[in-house]
This record gives sequence, C-alpha cells and structure tokens, in this order.
Amino acid sequence: YQRRVHGEEIFPPEVKDFIYISANTYTRDEILRMERLMFQTLDFNLTIPTLQVFLKRGLQVIDCDTRTAQLAHYLAELSLLDYKMLTYLPSLIAASCIYSSNQILMAKEAWGRSLEHYSSYKVGDLERCTRDLLQLVHSAPSQKTQAVRRKYSYAKYGEVSKLVQLEHIPRSD
Repeated sequence: YQRRVHGEEIFPPEVKDFIYISANTYTRDEILRMERLMFQTLDFNLTIPTLQVFLKRGLQVIDCDTRTAQLAHYLAELSLLDYKMLTYLPSLIAASCIYSSNQILMAKEAWGRSLEHYSSYKVGDLERCTRDLLQLVHSAPSQKTQAVRRKYSYAKYGEVSKLVQLEHIPRSD
C-alpha cells in the first residue's frame, strides 16, 4: 500500500521483503504477528513530537493574535535551518520562539504562569536558546538560504521578517 504523509509519498517495505532480508527464517504469518505485537507494545504511537506540535500548543495556551503566531512560526522555521539548534529539545525551541515573539512584539507578558505550567519551562530555561534564536534573526539577511525570510516577508505571513523591531533587538554575542 501507499501512504501520503506531509506531501511525501512513502512506500513501506512489503512482507516479502522482510522474508527475503531474514533469509526465509520467518514466515509471512510470523512477521505479521511480530509487527502487530510491536505496534501494540508501542500503543500505535509511531511518531515523535516535533517543534510544530509544541509551538501550536503553546500558542493555543496564550490565545495569541495572528501577528504573534506568525512571528513565532518564522522564528521556528529559521531554527530548522541552523545545525546548532539541534542541541535543543523541540519543546524548548518552541517555548523560546513564543517567548521571543512576545518580547519582540512587546506583549504585556512575555512568559506567564500558564506558559510555564504547560511547557514546564521557566524564563531562565529559555535564555540560551532565545539568544541563539535572536542571533539567527540577525544573521538571516546574510544567509545563503533566503526562502524562509522571503516567505515571511509576504503579506500572507504578516511580513514579520521585515519587522522594524527585529533590527533593534540587542545582539547577545
């Protein structure tokens, strides 16, 4: 069978492929039985939470406006382009994107109790990741990859990559 996931076509191996790989050690029924057991053991939970999952939940928690959400998504997408951001958990990057967006847009509360409760992060936990995110924002105009910056410069995405405030964020390097 064929499945479509996020625009990608996936062709999983067929049972006969597993029989071949195992040098005919297992029968079709044994392989299917083991597959069923593995899925049940994993409670059919086959994916890991991504940055997007945490970002979406955090933005729901604060019931933010469109501009804040667009800026948080912009920061999140920028983070996907930088290798050093892999040192952070997706939940921490998402929290830092929300915190940074609230700071940049001068929200009444950049990081409140509800965000702390639902994310389990305190403001101090976000500092290093937030600093790295803001460095990405500063370096975005000079990076080779401009697709994200260009995407968020369109009206459809609130032109958040053009925000004047982004130029006035203090550098932390």
